Amino acid sequence: MSGKTEALNKYFGFPSLHEYQEPIVDALLADTDTLTVLPTGSGKSICFQLPALMKSGLTIIVSPLLSLMDNQLQELRARHIKTAAAYNSFMSPEEKSRVLSRLSSLKLLYISPEALSLPFIVERLKTVKVSMMVVDEAHCISQWGHEFRTDYLKIGPVRQALGRPCMAAFTATATPEVQLDIKKQLQMEAPAEYIHSVDRANIALFVQRCTSEREKKKEMIQLVQKAPGPGLVYVSSRKRCEELKALLQEETSHRVEAYHGGLENEARLMIQQQFLHGDLDVVVCTNSFGMGLNKADVEFVLHYHFPKDAESYIQEIGRAGRDGRQAWAAVLYMEEDIIIPQMLMEAELPPVNELGSALETASGSRRGEITDDLINSMGWTETAARFLAYYLEKYPEKPGAELREELEKQVQQRWFEKQKKLKVMIQWLENSEACRRRLLLQVFGEALRKRPEPCCDMCGHRLPFREHQGAEKEKETAPWETRLQELFFGRERAKHE
Repeated sequence: MSGKTEALNKYFGFPSLHEYQEPIVDALLADTDTLTVLPTGSGKSICFQLPALMKSGLTIIVSPLLSLMDNQLQELRARHIKTAAAYNSFMSPEEKSRVLSRLSSLKLLYISPEALSLPFIVERLKTVKVSMMVVDEAHCISQWGHEFRTDYLKIGPVRQALGRPCMAAFTATATPEVQLDIKKQLQMEAPAEYIHSVDRANIALFVQRCTSEREKKKEMIQLVQKAPGPGLVYVSSRKRCEELKALLQEETSHRVEAYHGGLENEARLMIQQQFLHGDLDVVVCTNSFGMGLNKADVEFVLHYHFPKDAESYIQEIGRAGRDGRQAWAAVLYMEEDIIIPQMLMEAELPPVNELGSALETASGSRRGEITDDLINSMGWTETAARFLAYYLEKYPEKPGAELREELEKQVQQRWFEKQKKLKVMIQWLENSEACRRRLLLQVFGEALRKRPEPCCDMCGHRLPFREHQGAEKEKETAPWETRLQELFFGRERAKHE
């Protein structure tokens, strides 16, 4: 038995890696920079977790969402791997200090790009051997990516400061243009590249055009009731989450909950665990739900509101069918919905007509507080505020007029890219002739090699509903605190907690 196979069995209980995982693990064990594009649900986490556990020193995993960090940490702890920790903004000062004090004994540190760029964090990391850096959701580093985040641009300089450890970039959605940008921004020289198709052949694709909100709701109820689940219904707002949850609870036999950013952390955690453990059939959610959630048996992903680009769509529908069974994804499309992604896109960028006032606000802010001051004073989203803060930090010596001109240029460029991606998404939705799968793959520079059965509505196929099992579903009446303990510890142990 090789050392790699022995470690895989010891830490994860698997006898072997998938054929496509093996060369990625080997490259990282050999300290080779790698760029990996694997479809959602393909087991990319183990590709960096196994080498991290086998290498000497610390592996830093840069992750964009708390839910991603939490889910991966929970899975590692469930496997009794205690050398992993996270550092994020939701931790108390005492918890953060505790993590930093045990860096030398850790193998894996999950951290947000915002935290990684803090000077005192970089100084603490310099005191230990950093053997590898992993960038999860690496498309966020590219200005051409659908979820571009300026803080990701600081990862390359941090890598330099830490002595250029081995770099691994992972994503499920990267066009050829984005792949080039990832390599450039992370300063990867001749990396090993493992680019796999984004196609998930076991997910059938459907678009149902609707002419009114009433018709959309009716279609949603019919589809969800026919499907045994589990499934996800994606919407664009917290208000609509709650509204559709109530409607599905009333009109279907499913156990349904809503998940969005307006809920308390404990409530969100409760819903995640209920869904994972089969205590919920359907979650009506905004797009943050499902990131890093390792649930294999999701039957369907239904978009009540469509996402703003094809990359987001591929990522979100990839939460279905991870067990390899037949699954389906459907969009309920109404032309009037186009205004929703437009509004979301506008909120992600600083308004050009407010740049003058924003620069005045920023000039009176202390270093490190610009983002919060812009959010509070200008009423901007965190994404928009961070966008401006990054360019203020990048161009500290530019005179006011030049700086404003540069900012306008950057905002307009980002807006143009977002509009271009939205146009591609709308064209895909309004397509009434060509195979949907083939058109979707073209966005990623791919050709359809083999058409699956069923494929999509344009290929004349019907939604492949699974069979209902007919089991009676219990309605949970215990308080949520009790249910959360039961889900984590089991019913018997929870009684004594």
